[in-house]
Amino acid sequence: MDRGSLRADVLTPSDLQWISLLEQVEHDFYHLPGYVATCAGPMQGEAIAFHVEDDGNHLFLPMIVRTLPDFGDRRLDGWRDASSPYGYPGPIVSIRDRASTAGAMFPARAIQALLQRMQELRILTAFVRFHPLLDTPADPFAAAGQLIHHGRTVSIDLRLPAEQISRQMRRNHRSQIAQLHQLSGVAVERDANWSHFALFLQAYKATMDRVGAQQSYYFEPSYYQGLRDALGDRVHLFVLRVGDRIGASAIVTEVCGIVQYHLAATSDEFVKHHPHKLVCHEVSLWAKGRGNRVLHMGGGLGGQEDDLYHFKAGFSPLRHAFYTWRACSDVGLYKLISSLWQERVRPDSIDPTFFPMYRQVGTRSRA
Repeated sequence: MDRGSLRADVLTPSDLQWISLLEQVEHDFYHLPGYVATCAGPMQGEAIAFHVEDDGNHLFLPMIVRTLPDFGDRRLDGWRDASSPYGYPGPIVSIRDRASTAGAMFPARAIQALLQRMQELRILTAFVRFHPLLDTPADPFAAAGQLIHHGRTVSIDLRLPAEQISRQMRRNHRSQIAQLHQLSGVAVERDANWSHFALFLQAYKATMDRVGAQQSYYFEPSYYQGLRDALGDRVHLFVLRVGDRIGASAIVTEVCGIVQYHLAATSDEFVKHHPHKLVCHEVSLWAKGRGNRVLHMGGGLGGQEDDLYHFKAGFSPLRHAFYTWRACSDVGLYKLISSLWQERVRPDSIDPTFFPMYRQVGTRSRA
C-alpha cells in the first residue's frame, strides 16, 4: 500500500470480518459486535467499527453513530456523531514490529485515515473511552484531538501466587473479609443458571440510588440480555449468600485473559458488612484458577479517584491511566452547531468540559 495514505474501513456487526479481526488481536468484551449493538439500541444509534490495516498493523475502534440533534440549520443535514459504547471499548492499536519505521508511524497515519473517513461519512465528532489495559499509544491521539486523563483504574495480577494476592490487599480489607467469614452461612457462589438475576437487578438499582449515580449507570433489561447473548459462557453472575439471603452480587466477564468486575450490587441490609470485599477476593481466586491473567476492577464514578476508587485500590497496587479522546472531523461545523446549541440554553448551565458540547442535557459529563 502507498505509504502516503491509508483508508479506514467501516464494519457492521453482521460483517464476519469484525469477529475475524478480533481473533487476531488482544481485545475485551467491549469490542464484540453483539455488545456494541446492544449499547446502540437504547441510544437509537448504529453500531459500527472503524478498521485501518497496513502490513499487519491494525487500528480497530467500535463506535455508536447517531444523527445530530435538529437545530433547524440545513448545513447540518445528513451529519452524525459517534461515541463509545459503555465501558472501556477504546481503540485497539496492534503493531507487528514497534521497532520498525512503519510500526512507529502507523498509529498517526491510521488516526488520520480514521478522521478522513469520518469526514467522508459526515460524522462530525468522536468521543472515545480508552481501555486502561490495552497499552494504546497516547501521543498520536493527543496530536490529533484532545486526550483527557480522568484518573486511574485498579487491577489485580492473577499470575501472582494466591497467597500474594491476599497479602497485597489493604489490611482493613483482609480484616473485614475475615469478619464476613464469621457470619453464619456465608458463601460466595457462581450462579450458573442466573437464578438470582432478579435480586441482582433490585440490589443494583438500590446501589446506584445510594451512591447518587447518573442515569447512564442504570441499564434497560435489554442491556443484560444483550450482554449474555454477546458473551455466552464468558459472562458470569456471582452471589454472596448469607444463609437464605443474598448480600451482594456481581456480573463478571472474561475475554482474552482479562476479567472485568463489570457491575456490582449490594443489598441494603448488608452494606455495613462491605460484602464485595469477599466477593472480589473469591472472584480473583476463581479467575486465577481458570488461567486468566488480570482482574480489572475499574475506577471511580466518572473516572474520578473517589470513595469507590479508594475501595478498589485496597485490593492491589497496580494502577492504569484512564483517558478519553475527543476528535472532530470539521472544526468549523462543530463551532456552528455549538453556537446554535448555546443560543438555546442558559450560560450558567453550560459545562465547558462536556464533549460534544451540544449533547449535554444539564448534567455533567460521565467519562
